[in-house]
Amino acid sequence: MLIFFLFIFISLTCSEKIKGVNLGSYFVLEPYINPSLFYQFIGVNTEVVGYSFTFCEYLGPKEANRQLLQHWKTWVTFDKLAQLKNVGINTIRIPVGDWMFIPYQVYDKQEDNIRCFDQSINYLDKLMKYCHSLSLKVIIDVHGVKDSQNGYDNSGHAMDFQVFKKKNILHFNHWSFRKADWVGDFNLTSKKYNHIHYGNIDHLINVNQFILQKYMKNPSF
Repeated sequence: MLIFFLFIFISLTCSEKIKGVNLGSYFVLEPYINPSLFYQFIGVNTEVVGYSFTFCEYLGPKEANRQLLQHWKTWVTFDKLAQLKNVGINTIRIPVGDWMFIPYQVYDKQEDNIRCFDQSINYLDKLMKYCHSLSLKVIIDVHGVKDSQNGYDNSGHAMDFQVFKKKNILHFNHWSFRKADWVGDFNLTSKKYNHIHYGNIDHLINVNQFILQKYMKNPSF
């Protein structure tokens, strides 16, 4: 009991309150946060391009990477982080995709030796240095994983949505049909997994180990 109250005392008197923001759509693309990257797909009448996986797939590795490099260069800068610091922000949450660290599927395709997310880690490194110099703490959030943890675009890969045309305009129904296969094939009837995707789980463990080994000595991490 004494240890419990000591813990409460230390938490109340010594801990700095987290005042944070989220750098959404920097590495894990989300159209509602950064629609400008997706305006180019307005009028595409053959498929839905609305998240990281299809962004890379539709444009191809070289063109997608060209656009992403410009996005990473301008979306978050030292000056913008300094403005956040000046208004009292002390913590930055950075959503990342597991494909940045160990590429697979469309993220591992090459065009002229270029992959879609090439140099993304360099920009993450730069961001970590900026945060360190500004005394900002960082939470690296593995926000998108192989085969999707929630089936939505914010996982990098929306899964199993229904696409149909009405008066030659492409429509899709996502919320009622989405599927998340990261852990395994979930049976809605039995409420159990038909089988577990241990390869996906091992992949994420390797990604987490990569992140820890790379950034554990960074004071902002």
